[in-house]
Amino acid sequence: FILELFFSNLQMEGSLKRERNDDEEGERTVKRPSTEPHGSTTSPGLYHYLAQIGKGWEEASREELEEVCEDFQQVWLGVGAISFMSSSPPSKLVGKNGLKSVERVMAYLYHTENLEEEGLGELEKLKLLPHSLQWSEPTRTWQALYPDRPDATTAKEAIFFRVTGERVGKDMAHSFSSMDLAREFGSGVNNTMFWKAKMRGYDIEIIVNAYNTQLWSGIVLRDYDSGMKSKAAMQCYRNKTEKGAGGWMNTSLNASTAYNLNRLARIQPGDFVLDPMAGLGTIPIEGAIAYPEAYFLAADYNLPALSGCLTNIKNHVTTNNIDVIRWDVRELPLRDGTVDIIISDLPFGHKHGTHKSNSKLYPTMLKEFIRILKPGGKCLLLTLAKNLMVKAIESRPQLALQKTQDVYVGGFEVTLYHLQKTN
Repeated sequence: FILELFFSNLQMEGSLKRERNDDEEGERTVKRPSTEPHGSTTSPGLYHYLAQIGKGWEEASREELEEVCEDFQQVWLGVGAISFMSSSPPSKLVGKNGLKSVERVMAYLYHTENLEEEGLGELEKLKLLPHSLQWSEPTRTWQALYPDRPDATTAKEAIFFRVTGERVGKDMAHSFSSMDLAREFGSGVNNTMFWKAKMRGYDIEIIVNAYNTQLWSGIVLRDYDSGMKSKAAMQCYRNKTEKGAGGWMNTSLNASTAYNLNRLARIQPGDFVLDPMAGLGTIPIEGAIAYPEAYFLAADYNLPALSGCLTNIKNHVTTNNIDVIRWDVRELPLRDGTVDIIISDLPFGHKHGTHKSNSKLYPTMLKEFIRILKPGGKCLLLTLAKNLMVKAIESRPQLALQKTQDVYVGGFEVTLYHLQKTN
């Protein structure tokens, strides 16, 4: 989860002198974390980036980075993040036409795979980290995307910033919270760069992420409305939130996850790709945009969801390769052997359905999938209901399990099932 911290200017100004004195004293007894092993100096002509990726999707994202980023050089691949260098400018990697497999693109600040070895297990040492970082390269990268904003290295007092702390994972190598993470790192940034903290209307957002023993940080590069709250501001156009017939409806399926699902399906020109429980349409919409020579069908039984899906298609898809239909997934109005690929985020009893209803739905649903798939057709199905899915697959031997993949979706660790119809 993400907790956000706002330092008011008054609080910063009042505590700045005291904190600097404390830091000067601390320097005599506390070792400053070193960033030398982490490639803080960028080669000429290259930008140093950090991409945040949904856990479990790292390899799929790396494929896109190699394809899109010119002179791609991987520096570090961690859990849910990849650090790399490229000659591609930030404007090519962010925004509507930028990278689609990642959740955020950032200017690289720092990473370590072991908090304890780097001396970052305690908050007083974490506050010192911004002092030892090399800021000229990441601010240059940020400035390349926002050339009209004040120079972040010279007009320091004209720059407003915020820090968002993210603390995730089960085997933590530290005791501090997300709020502690944001507060201490933010204090160090203020003392080092003299930028002013501001919750809304900020120029720079810094992310600090701690996952078990891993820690990384970067400056967000994104075309977002900084006047919005952080959670909304982080969502670019691809995080679908549309007003359906039933009011405002949010999808927990991140657009980058939807894109990666389509990518893993290895879609070919002319393929008929179906999402039989599409909801607001995130999966087929991302597919239709990325693969304009394939045909996508978005279907659902829920009318408000279909209304939102239609709005999303109208707003975001410019090609004529996607349609919407209402149906019951237990009785699909399609001919036998007509579908090449099925991709879907299944109901697993939290937001939609119950364990009891899904125990009946899954076997019936797979039976219909087998009927409509072509021989050799594929299914990529996401679900948290692992036991139900295993039993359903065992009851349908015509669908061969190719592999499973554990990934994070909407805060849950779910399983992606790769299935193929046998001859």
